[in-house]
Amino acid sequence: MTQPDLWPNMLEQLKLQMTQATFDTWYTDSSAVLCGSTLTITVKNGFAKDWLENRAVPIIKRTAARVYGKALDVAFTVEHQPTTLRDERKLAGPPAAIGPGAATSSRPGEEEVVAADDLRLPPSARFAIELIEFNPQEAGFVQVSNYALQFWQPLVGPTAFALWLTLRSFPAAWAEHVKPDWPSIQTMADICARHDRHKILGRAPWSNHARTVGALETLEQHRIVWPRRYGTNRQTYYVFKVLNTLPLLTPTQIATLTPRLQARHARQLERAKVNYDEWQQLTLPTLAPANDLLMAGT
Repeated sequence: MTQPDLWPNMLEQLKLQMTQATFDTWYTDSSAVLCGSTLTITVKNGFAKDWLENRAVPIIKRTAARVYGKALDVAFTVEHQPTTLRDERKLAGPPAAIGPGAATSSRPGEEEVVAADDLRLPPSARFAIELIEFNPQEAGFVQVSNYALQFWQPLVGPTAFALWLTLRSFPAAWAEHVKPDWPSIQTMADICARHDRHKILGRAPWSNHARTVGALETLEQHRIVWPRRYGTNRQTYYVFKVLNTLPLLTPTQIATLTPRLQARHARQLERAKVNYDEWQQLTLPTLAPANDLLMAGT
């Protein structure tokens, strides 16, 4: 086995031992160099390096021994990615307006494109993007972070996430001089679950079917919503405490997401300058406040 063939052959073997998503997330664009008895693997970022060092060394060593014919040590390094002109443009300021009147390039031999910051659109493009600033508190809107959309939503599921958003939306829609229109369970089912109350409240065991967990219980388990129930059956009334801003997810929670989302979350931590090693040491199941704290003063 020659050195240039070693890593490609190992990758073929590694691909057979894991899901395609895991392979694509952690091994794509990697390379390796054999020096003596040490195989140094270069990966695309520090999070891939940390993940492989902590979880993949045994499988890589076994695969190396099988492909190369003898045991090898394994080391990891991160690919150097120099700053590009595109990156510098992103740091320069907000993008210029995109529209029919935008200037186009006329250099000889160069394809004509629309000039708009780091975007280079073909002249056939027929769309534009305009960002409008407004005060959501005054307009009856609620805001939600990209983090909540991209990571909390797949954690709790689309129905439970929609329920959380809906519960937050009612206070924002009330004016001081208008009597609040308190939402009923059926109203929330109409909004979030295509009229199905069982998707909101769950369902007790029936016939040969097991008990199902509803969206409200899911939110309660994750400490996003804490309901108080009064009455019984259809005369039940609810009072909700709703967590308005969702906290950082813990390693335990992130481990339930797909490998692709786990890698995306790692990149998000890097952009937010969160120490990845310290975050990995978190042992709490969630950083959301405990129920007794939520209900304090109620």
